[in-house]
Amino acid sequence: MASMSEYTELQIIKHVLMYYIGRPNASENDLLMETHLLNKTVERIEVLKDHYEIKKKRVQKIAFKVIKDIYWEDWGYLRKVFCKGDVCKGELYTSGAVSAESPYYQDVFDTVDLDSINIL
Repeated sequence: MASMSEYTELQIIKHVLMYYIGRPNASENDLLMETHLLNKTVERIEVLKDHYEIKKKRVQKIAFKVIKDIYWEDWGYLRKVFCKGDVCKGELYTSGAVSAESPYYQDVFDTVDLDSINIL
């Protein structure tokens, strides 16, 4: 029987793999193996969610205007991911956090600093 700590560990592994897969200069073979492991991890997480009756986060689709440039860390470098004046789509969680995909980097999602946006 799985423990709740296994669920937490798998969530951490999932996030690490998602980040790691985006590294530059990864070989195609490495990416295939890592993506396979990520998919297996996500499947196990879903099983544990059902087992522990963990509800999915309630999310509201939103639009927001960027009021100051936003940078995210990328393997030791800061990358500008939103520019002041951009109007973007994102998700507002019940915790108050906002996540969004950068319009400049495909499939790059993260939380957005609430001091840098106005929700429309």
